[in-house]
Amino acid sequence: MTKARTIADLGTGFVNISDSGTEGTKVASGTTAQRGSTTGQIRFNSTLGIAEVYNGSEFIGIDKTPELNSISPSTSLASGTTITVTGANFSTSGTTLIKLIGADGSELSGTNVNVSSSTSLTFQTPSLTVANEPYDVKIIKPSGQTQTLENVLDAGSTPSFATAAGSIGTMTNSQRSNPGVFSSVAATDADGQTVTHTISAGTLIAGLTLNSNGTLSGTATEVANDTTYTFTVSATDGTNTATRQFTAIVKKPLTVTYDVIAGGGGNAVDQGGNREAGSGAGGWLEGSFDANSGTQYNVTVGGGGSGRSQGSASRITGSGLTTIEATGGGSGGNRDGVGGTNGGSGGGAWYTSSYGTGISGQGNDGAPAGGSNNWSGGGGGGKGSAGSVNNTKGVGGSGYTSSIQGGTYCAGGDGDRYSGHNADNNASANTGNGGSGAGNGGSGRVHIKMLTAIYSSQTGGSVSTSGDFTIIQYTGNGTFVMAS
Repeated sequence: MTKARTIADLGTGFVNISDSGTEGTKVASGTTAQRGSTTGQIRFNSTLGIAEVYNGSEFIGIDKTPELNSISPSTSLASGTTITVTGANFSTSGTTLIKLIGADGSELSGTNVNVSSSTSLTFQTPSLTVANEPYDVKIIKPSGQTQTLENVLDAGSTPSFATAAGSIGTMTNSQRSNPGVFSSVAATDADGQTVTHTISAGTLIAGLTLNSNGTLSGTATEVANDTTYTFTVSATDGTNTATRQFTAIVKKPLTVTYDVIAGGGGNAVDQGGNREAGSGAGGWLEGSFDANSGTQYNVTVGGGGSGRSQGSASRITGSGLTTIEATGGGSGGNRDGVGGTNGGSGGGAWYTSSYGTGISGQGNDGAPAGGSNNWSGGGGGGKGSAGSVNNTKGVGGSGYTSSIQGGTYCAGGDGDRYSGHNADNNASANTGNGGSGAGNGGSGRVHIKMLTAIYSSQTGGSVSTSGDFTIIQYTGNGTFVMAS
């Protein structure tokens, strides 16, 4: 054991203590709470299990420098992520600190540090930002010894938008209930985090809602003039946020009202007195659609059937428009057992044959054969009513009046009796009427009505005005264009 020194050993003056022993010199020992405050004091800290010296402002431990080998996981997607650090020379007593140092030099503190052994500890992350990644992990032992593992902790990815900034598209008035016409404003996160979306600036399309998942829902509000909306979407995974500015256009109504009338069916076959049933009228469609400014729309007018054939379809086509097509009328049956055919309106039956059916919303059915010995040919169906039959002849179904142009069109053709009554008549052109007996069907027509302010030009057809409206009447093929 090292010899103890007495006061007498010091002589008459103060001298440096010298200990020639080999076992070591015993210094004061005590807990952290029992520390003194005199510069130069050296003591053994029984709380920390290390020697320490006071430098005038703090006690510096005489301790091994910690080693940092790795961390897991290496990405903190949100605050409170538990990170495990492996290494050596960790202190299981006292307070160990963890600092996270960003690329810009900023420093954050890890929380809930727990040293489970001299080679392993855990801590929880604060909220980290992608802009300052990657982060260094720095350990500070209770003795003050430190070590840093550089560029090891990632803050996760920032949400990424699928659609470029700028226009997400244009919505016509007829598309206001379909926000899916716009491109997506949603963002995704490469780390699989749930992304929440909000409007952080500007004005979203009136009437639509941005859901938290980035989808648009609702019905856009009708606008009096073409309107451009500008808005900024913020997408966050709870830690990292991305923003992007978008624009969207909602168009004012460019409403086109139409009648589309197909050609009537024909039955031009005379079997030497064995007359034919009446043919069906061409199909009739009426309605309206919102056109696109500057777009050309094409009009096709169907011809009437001849030689026992169905009439041809009439239609309107154009970019962004689902084709509007009326079906030609069906032809009538004959005494040889050939039945009436289907069409916009169906052809009538003769003798034992079947009658044709019409398309719902476009026309009506033809009539079966009837009268004495079932030899009266049935009438063709019309837009206004189905065909009928009596002992004299078949009676074609009634026509229908255009709300745009006036005039009645799409009447079914009359049928013939076996003898004594000849109903063979060609239908007039541009009526959509079915042929009577062995007559040809009438060709169709198309009517277009729009506000004069949105009409631009047309080819074919005849143009007239009625108050604030432009009306185009087509009896042959043509086009029309909306104002830009």
